[in-house]
Amino acid sequence: MEKHADEPLDSSRAGIGYITNDADGREIFFRVKSSVEGGPTFLPGQAVTYEVQEGPDGRLYAINIEVVE
Repeated sequence: MEKHADEPLDSSRAGIGYITNDADGREIFFRVKSSVEGGPTFLPGQAVTYEVQEGPDGRLYAINIEVVE
């Protein structure tokens, strides 16, 4: 399921953070490689799409994050 949200953290520095879902305000955790290491590049407040996956710990994670052009 694809979601749309604004990404609040600078991905060029950090490989972890939270994405705030536009539809319900829920924060979804993400972990990616930094952009320096080949991960996606997005900036605070930039719109992204992502899929949600439940992790082994029961938490929801954003995966396959892409910037909305």
